[in-house]
Amino acid sequence: MLDAWKLKKYFSPTLDSSKRPNNKVKWLVHHVPKTAGTSLRATFEQSLGNEAVYSVYVDTGANQLSKGLPISTPWCAEVLFGHYTTHQKQSEIYPKAKRLTWVRDPLERMWSHIGHVLALKQPLRIYNYLEKKFLDKGIVDREEMFEILVKEKSVPHLTNIYSMYFKNVELNAFDFVGSVHKNQDSLVQLQEILGCPLTESSANVRNIKQTFPVSLRRYESHFDKEFKIVGKYL
Repeated sequence: MLDAWKLKKYFSPTLDSSKRPNNKVKWLVHHVPKTAGTSLRATFEQSLGNEAVYSVYVDTGANQLSKGLPISTPWCAEVLFGHYTTHQKQSEIYPKAKRLTWVRDPLERMWSHIGHVLALKQPLRIYNYLEKKFLDKGIVDREEMFEILVKEKSVPHLTNIYSMYFKNVELNAFDFVGSVHKNQDSLVQLQEILGCPLTESSANVRNIKQTFPVSLRRYESHFDKEFKIVGKYL
C-alpha cells in the first residue's frame, strides 16, 4: 500500500517548477538523517495540515532537488521536507521559501544512523556495505563498526554528512536551525515563526535520550570539520 504522501504525488494537482518559479512553497526543510526528522515533519503537518507538507525522498525527487533541478509538487504543497542537500539554485526555483534544518551532535548522529541502517536494512546501499565489511565477517558489535568507519571515513553519509548537506549553502544562511539537544527551546522559537502552537512528540524525546557510549567520545577529533559546521547550534 502506498503511503499517504506518495499518493499525493500521483493523484494531486501538481505545479511544474521547471516552467516557472514556484511561489507556493514557503519552507525548504533539509532533513539530515537521524536528527528527529520524523517528529519535525509531524510538527509541520499538525501546524499546516498534512496536505501542505510534501515529502522529498529518493523516489519523490530528492536527487533532482539536490542537484538544483526542479521537481513537480502537489498544488497545495507549502513545505518540501526530505533528505536533499542544499543547492543555490533551489532559491531560484522556490523564491519565497525559507530554509530550515535540525542538527545533532555528529558522533551521536552517526551512532544512531548505524543502528537505524542495521535495524531496517535501509538505505540499501549503506546496509550492503556494512553487511559485506562487517556482518559477513562476523563483526556485529556496533562500537567496533563505529571505530573502523570513523578511522577509514569510507561512508561519507555516516561520517561527513553535514559537510555534504551544507556544502553549497552554509547554515549561517538558513532562516532557522534547530537542535535535537535543545529541542523544546527550538520548537518554541519555531512556533513564534510559524505563528501556531507546536508540541514536542515522544519520538523527539526518544532520539534525545538514546544511549551513546561515552567511550566513543575519544573520536571527537575525527569530526572536527563536522563540529565546525554545526557546533554553535548544538
